[in-house]
Amino acid sequence: MEINEKIALFQKLNTDNVLNESCFYEILEKCNALKSNYFDYATETPINCDRELLRVPTADYDLCCAILTMMLREDHFDNGSFERRQRRGQVKLVVERIIEILGSANLQKNNGFYIGRFEAGTEEPRYEGVANETDKLVVKR
Repeated sequence: MEINEKIALFQKLNTDNVLNESCFYEILEKCNALKSNYFDYATETPINCDRELLRVPTADYDLCCAILTMMLREDHFDNGSFERRQRRGQVKLVVERIIEILGSANLQKNNGFYIGRFEAGTEEPRYEGVANETDKLVVKR
């Protein structure tokens, strides 16, 4: 599935009209983003969704999908929890982060030029923006 298609599907979820968790399951499955191993992404056992939600602002796509899956699974054990999280804006927070990440990936894919910096302790650049053809690739340590 193309990135633009995924963005469109997640944007459908980013409304106040979608309250049914089955819609979220369906879109996660269509995007191949349902993380059945969501517990591998958790920082503690038993899983504490409230604590995992604190990670959303810096989370990558896979972690966001895992957190969304965690919240859906939480509803299975605590009926109504997903709807409560929606009313609090917690689900929207994760969906908006997913859209942001996919939008950034789409720009990078289409332009092919990146501005980035190295994360402390790694040799991998973390891309922070997109440059045009006249800009140079900037990677700082």
